[in-house]
Amino acid sequence: MVKITARSKDTKKNSNSDSPH
Repeated sequence: MVKITARSKDTKKNSNSDSPH
């Protein structure tokens, strides 16, 4: 979950376009 934490903002903004996988 390091990626999600590092790009928590990006993940939330692009959660639909770019899933945090």
